[in-house]
Amino acid sequence: LAAAPTFDAPHSHESVETQAETENDGTYPSQRSNLLPAASLQSILRRPPTSSDPRGFWQLAETCIFFGFGFFVTFFACTYSHSPPFFFSFSFSFSVSPRSSRSMATAEHCIVCFEALDAELNNRKSLSLEQIQSSWAAYKASGSTSADAPLNPALRRLAADGASSSSSSSSTSLSVAGGDSTPATSTSSLPDTPPTAAPLFITWNTVDPDDQDVSLRGCIGTFESQPLTEGIHEYALISALQDTRFRPISKRELPSLQAAVTLLTDFEDADDMRDWEVGTHGIRISFSDRGRRYGATYLPDVALEQGWTKDEALFSLVRKAGWMGSRSKWQDLDIKVTRYQGKKISLDYPEYKKWRDWVESKQ
Repeated sequence: LAAAPTFDAPHSHESVETQAETENDGTYPSQRSNLLPAASLQSILRRPPTSSDPRGFWQLAETCIFFGFGFFVTFFACTYSHSPPFFFSFSFSFSVSPRSSRSMATAEHCIVCFEALDAELNNRKSLSLEQIQSSWAAYKASGSTSADAPLNPALRRLAADGASSSSSSSSTSLSVAGGDSTPATSTSSLPDTPPTAAPLFITWNTVDPDDQDVSLRGCIGTFESQPLTEGIHEYALISALQDTRFRPISKRELPSLQAAVTLLTDFEDADDMRDWEVGTHGIRISFSDRGRRYGATYLPDVALEQGWTKDEALFSLVRKAGWMGSRSKWQDLDIKVTRYQGKKISLDYPEYKKWRDWVESKQ
């Protein structure tokens, strides 16, 4: 652990326990909009078709045709159906369509977490995200069995290196706990083109083999957008080994672990501290009291899993941030809330172990 790598990006704790947030103030990802800016629209309408701009005539013509058609459809819908204009409804829904699906974590991201931790604890080289994505696709296509399809040379070489550097005791510690009865992550609804960078949180849980109860074992993330090829690997280790609320995860705990990845998106400043929805938004609060600044965050799933109301979640966050004032006074604080979204994807160790055995069988 003394040799554990350090990372420059700010990170923050996330759990249901009272814990001051350690994430430094950073810039939030700007919220993109698909709507055409008014200035851009005006520049198109006013641009004369000159010889230095041969596209001007056609841009003007296309714009006029577009808005003319839109006016006709709107007029027709309002006149004959007495319903909201179809054209307006279509344009609006298209413009504000959520981007969360394009920022959803995948099972491969969870595999990266296990691969990073297992490699760190067993002193071997881990596979990269690209290699894991390639092998995971082949693994799933094989029906989760040792199929005849060979790995590509790079995967075969790295799998061989990992196997040769692991001791026999390491192999013993990688035995499957709970067998096939442990729930695995379904990937049927995951997007075809996952993002390449995003703010992220990595959560480690322990799963009770008897009743499948899940207990937090570590959770650290960052609001700074990270390249996923590096960020997931780094924060998997930070969360597992450097969360000061827990002792570092040991090799013997691997079979009982669950890894979860949350990619954050749709950051918005809330109108007030209750301008968010339980089960939809994660919230990040910030406030000052007696010259001291406070801040903390809960991921979107926390309040729902705990069965909290908005006020209960907010009070818990205030305590988590380290404010120890009277319970009757917390609503008097000038709490600023930033809401965001993100769907957590989790995967249990037994599924990772089956994938890892399959990779090693192809060397």
